[in-house]
Amino acid sequence: MQTKKQVQQKAIERLVWRNISKNRTRNLVLVLAVMLVAVLMTVMFGAGISVAENMQQADLRMKGSTANAFLVSATSEDMEKIADLEEVSEMGWQQFVAVADIDEEIANKHQVVMTAYDQTEWEKHILPTVSNVTGSYPQDENEVMLSEWTLDKLGIDQAEIGMTIPIRFTTLAGETTEQDFILTGYYKDYIYTPGSTPNSGNTMSANQFYFNQGSSQRAAGNIVVSGEFAETYGSSEGFMASWLIDNRLDANEALELMYQTIGKHGVTVIGLTKDLARSLSVAMLPIACIILIMISGYLLIYNVVNISVLQEMHMYGQLKTLGATTKQLRGIVRKQANLVALIGIPLGMAVGTVFAVIVIPGFLQGIMEGNGYGDALGFEVKISPLIYIFTAVFAYFTVSVSCRKPSRMAAKVSPVEALKFVEGTDKVKEHHSSGGGKLYRMAYRNVFRSKKRAMVTLASLFFGLLIYLVVSTCTYGVDYSEKYRRE
Repeated sequence: MQTKKQVQQKAIERLVWRNISKNRTRNLVLVLAVMLVAVLMTVMFGAGISVAENMQQADLRMKGSTANAFLVSATSEDMEKIADLEEVSEMGWQQFVAVADIDEEIANKHQVVMTAYDQTEWEKHILPTVSNVTGSYPQDENEVMLSEWTLDKLGIDQAEIGMTIPIRFTTLAGETTEQDFILTGYYKDYIYTPGSTPNSGNTMSANQFYFNQGSSQRAAGNIVVSGEFAETYGSSEGFMASWLIDNRLDANEALELMYQTIGKHGVTVIGLTKDLARSLSVAMLPIACIILIMISGYLLIYNVVNISVLQEMHMYGQLKTLGATTKQLRGIVRKQANLVALIGIPLGMAVGTVFAVIVIPGFLQGIMEGNGYGDALGFEVKISPLIYIFTAVFAYFTVSVSCRKPSRMAAKVSPVEALKFVEGTDKVKEHHSSGGGKLYRMAYRNVFRSKKRAMVTLASLFFGLLIYLVVSTCTYGVDYSEKYRRE
């Protein structure tokens, strides 16, 4: 047998459904308002997450390795001791074997080096930092894998797997040899950026070798060679171990741990210092836009819900006469808002996803123009479950807050006041004119008849335009093709 509370609950639910079906136009406007909020939030959350992930990827590409610790001239004993540490994982090695003599123009400052990697180093540390990988890692002594930059310096426009490439190279011992190599693959790396000194983890062993020799040369290009080639032509000076240290340690703690383990100060640690200020500065624009969207969405939804409650005030008075409690009347308004949110938020997220795929790449390119990353920074959309979680939570929060005041207003009205309810307006001074009523004056007085509602409407329009101006200004970008002219 149903309890009295269950009967009342079902009656309220039937009333909510009938009220929704009766006011289709109003509910359509509400659904569109909620959809608009959800669309904008989906796009902005998508932009924020995409900016963060693309910049993280760009940092990794320019760093050239996922490893955060390196040791030049590491011995097998050093590597065994380090590998036994709980704080260390993914230990590998790379070896600077030779210098390829392929471009005289860059030979004075930069070198195209030949580097060998073990399986862990190549698959775990290097591959995540490159793109457009075609082919496979070289296995035989006469096989190589080249970066696209190196292919360009060799004058090869159309690389084909299996093609023969003659390369002249000089080993660390000073011996010069010319040999025909078979191309097993090629890839795009991000070692060389115009205006900066190449110092990527892809060629860390070469750069560390030059640094220890007191040379200003750096590796600008890379030719990946096999382990067999390294055994034939390599020397211990070019050998370097790399590994991943638990990022719960800071740089000083990691260096102290390495010194206690191997008794050497030659360990290089990078990437363990957290730059919180930089991360927050990157996220400021999306965060600011989301706050503006929430304010604008609140004003828009509040305005529509408030008008609908005022129009139905007689109904709420009749329900109170029939015994409806304050809590039940507030529940009616909230349930209607929840149903609208249940329809509008998923639709808004679906439409927002489509907009995100179309809009975000251009948005990111505009706000990140001239960022110093070059082509290491991509502008792809990163679709993450966090986008939809954040959008659903913040959009529903906006709807919930927007309906709070109208629901209290519906719940507080007395039956007598509701039956004779007429929306209050501010007092308007009488105006007399000998020339008859002017239309613009009549329109002005009609708009500001209820100053509170007029302020809400104008504020909603203001914040909507503010969002547009902020986004359009920040995404305008910089046109570096324009030059200054002297007047």
